[in-house]
Amino acid sequence: MRKRRARAGGNKKVRFTEGWVEFLRRADAKRAVEMLHNRPVAASGRGFHGSDLWGLKFLRRFQWHHLEEKLRYEEQLRTARLKSGLAEARRENEAYLRRAEEAGALAAVERKKRTRAGAEGGEASREAAEADIRAKRLRAGRNKTQTAPLSRELGPKDAE
Repeated sequence: MRKRRARAGGNKKVRFTEGWVEFLRRADAKRAVEMLHNRPVAASGRGFHGSDLWGLKFLRRFQWHHLEEKLRYEEQLRTARLKSGLAEARRENEAYLRRAEEAGALAAVERKKRTRAGAEGGEASREAAEADIRAKRLRAGRNKTQTAPLSRELGPKDAE
């Protein structure tokens, strides 16, 4: 909401969405909720909060330690999500580096084969080295084992 308001050239101030008020007496809390709920926050409609309404609710049997417990739990969730995101990024980075290292090693082997084939001088040996390199690249891309073929023919119902 705030980003959209700022993009449209409006006010960049932060609007608060929730807060808590503690009263000494329960009757005072109920009366405050009755008086202020769905009423405008500002007396005149010209200020920043002119169009905002109070949204109050009386919470029976609610105590401050419930609120503190909830906030602590939300903070733990936030840190856990952050840690898992960082761990995932670290795993992806390590996998990328490992693949890059493997690709570098494969390229070094290919260079060595090409130089040996060129040193031997024969066109046939160079073509054989290139064919060997292509075969190794294909095998490097495929690391799944083949499943056993079906023992019976597929019918029209099985093809769907």
